[in-house]
Amino acid sequence: TVFVSFKNSVKHINNDNIIYSSCPSGERAMLMTKHNKEDLGFNRDKKLIIIVMGSLGSMSVTEKLKDFLETFDRSDSEILFISGQNCFEASKQFKTPSNVKILKFYNDLPALMKDADIIVSRAGASTITEIISLEKLSILIPSPFVANNHQYYNAKDINDNELGIMLEEKYLNKNTLSKELDKLLTNEIEINKIKTNLKNNKKVDGVNIIYNEIKNKGVLWVLRVKKLKKRRN
Repeated sequence: TVFVSFKNSVKHINNDNIIYSSCPSGERAMLMTKHNKEDLGFNRDKKLIIIVMGSLGSMSVTEKLKDFLETFDRSDSEILFISGQNCFEASKQFKTPSNVKILKFYNDLPALMKDADIIVSRAGASTITEIISLEKLSILIPSPFVANNHQYYNAKDINDNELGIMLEEKYLNKNTLSKELDKLLTNEIEINKIKTNLKNNKKVDGVNIIYNEIKNKGVLWVLRVKKLKKRRN
């Protein structure tokens, strides 16, 4: 049995028993206790944008973000850039304004995502599932350095279903990121469309789907073994 996080993944896998289960990280994210952004010094009355490229970070994206972060001048928003362990030394040299904070890493990130307004991230299955489960506006920048370019197809699925926005890394710069963020900060039509789609998106109980399938297959296997033993006796 193969469990997949996205319905579109089914056509890419040569197996007769594929089950769409979503990714169990979504349920975990929803159950986590929210971390308040004020604890990190952010303003309750301003929008919080979290930018994160995984626990290790992405040097190629970090370099592209430098100009954007150093000139971010919106008075209605603040940014938390979680650089990742491999990129922190480079990113802490950025001369950012007071409404931009840079951290190396953040434990229990989904708990903080609950108090954020927009997430800018890579397009791994677990991260996307957390974003969708928490119904957060997002800009997904798929990594071009993964097997079979799977993050592109993850992000494209979200973009095509109007659950978020895909911005390919090759097009990422100060202007393109600002343009997409403006849509999610000021364009009420775009904001309401995505929020409505997120709200109406059917939540899948991946934990129980996977657990029940394994349990049922395990019971069948035990019955087969018992039957085989009985025949031998």
